Amino acid sequence: MNISLYQYPLTVVLAVGFLLLTWVVFRFAGSKVVRVLGSWKAGALCMAALVPFVMIEGTWRTALHHSTLFIVTVMAFLLCLGLSVMTKLRGGLRHNSHARNFVITHVGVYLMIGSSFWGAPDVTEAEISVSAQKGYNIASCDGHAMILPFTLKLDEFSIDMYEDGVSPRQYTSVIMVCDTTSGAKPVKVTTSVNHPGYYMGYKMYQASFDCAEDAGSVITIVRDPWMPLVYVGMIMLLAGILLIFSTHWRFKVLLPSILILTVAFTVASLARINFSILKPTLNSVWFVPHVMIYMVAYSAMAVSVVLAIADCLRRGKAAGAETKAGVLSESLIRVSSALLLAGMLCGCFWAERAWGRYWGWDPKECWAAVTWLLTLIYIHLAPLRTRHGKMLLALLLIAFLAIQVTWYGVYYLPSNTSSIHSYASGQ
Repeated sequence: MNISLYQYPLTVVLAVGFLLLTWVVFRFAGSKVVRVLGSWKAGALCMAALVPFVMIEGTWRTALHHSTLFIVTVMAFLLCLGLSVMTKLRGGLRHNSHARNFVITHVGVYLMIGSSFWGAPDVTEAEISVSAQKGYNIASCDGHAMILPFTLKLDEFSIDMYEDGVSPRQYTSVIMVCDTTSGAKPVKVTTSVNHPGYYMGYKMYQASFDCAEDAGSVITIVRDPWMPLVYVGMIMLLAGILLIFSTHWRFKVLLPSILILTVAFTVASLARINFSILKPTLNSVWFVPHVMIYMVAYSAMAVSVVLAIADCLRRGKAAGAETKAGVLSESLIRVSSALLLAGMLCGCFWAERAWGRYWGWDPKECWAAVTWLLTLIYIHLAPLRTRHGKMLLALLLIAFLAIQVTWYGVYYLPSNTSSIHSYASGQ
């Protein structure tokens, strides 16, 4: 299926129509159907169906997210998500903090994924080389020429170098932008790496510079009208994460071990980066929280795995018995899952500021999503822990293995040749 065939206003009609269809199913399909489709089992099944798509895309960089099967799977996931939220809302939220947190997080996921899914055809991303000689209004978009409603002329371009005089610290372009439709006076727009410029609903990103031309600059032009809804979903998720964190992070005895692992993981992760000539895209306020949150998440999951193994061994001696290790492990995996999402959201905010897209199907992004989805599946299957402890332990170990791929294994995948996360050289 060619998703580019569907654009505004049809995308809005489809999004609203799908939401109405979800309500019709909720209202008229019968309580049993709604209970099944909106259950944690259906949610876990949909997430499990998404994992292979994201895993394959992150490993071989194949565009599976354009396939019909992937689109149908996402729509099924959104249907289950919508029905679960409607069911929870029908039960009331006034005196139920768990239900409120459920609605906040699930609506956040719905808005983030739904807006990205339905709004994908409306996203415009093009690249244009500008110079001081004349104005340009023809950009390259997916290999095709795109005529912009304004012209761009480079007024000033500068490169801030490190002390070695070779490595760039920052690129900055000052561009004269002239609206070709209204004849308004030209305005100056300044853009640098991690600091986009704005004009007429478009964002301008400093992509690179053209060595072949005198003072040439390469600018990425992005327009995403669905971005506000995506951001609302992300903010709701961050609010839900804070509630999850305050509820489950109560185990002071585990903090020293998690802290030690966090420091070790952070040092190992940052050792690949040359901070003396830091790449311009890494000079971002999101760098430290993005890395640190992930390191804490990795550490929490590592401790959770150890506790889960201890719990499984204990259950082998006393089947069905609840153990403190099992309770701590489940709480830590919830914290880890929430932090994995928080780290991923920080990365989305960072990527949007640096490149104009909060999600680019990069190998590291895909495997981070795989890890998060696996932890969510584990959490949704928690009711089965008493009778199927070994099965859930195997799932947790797979999720922990996915973390290893996300952390350092991704550098050895075939798709890493085009990854934006290859910072080992510091360039």
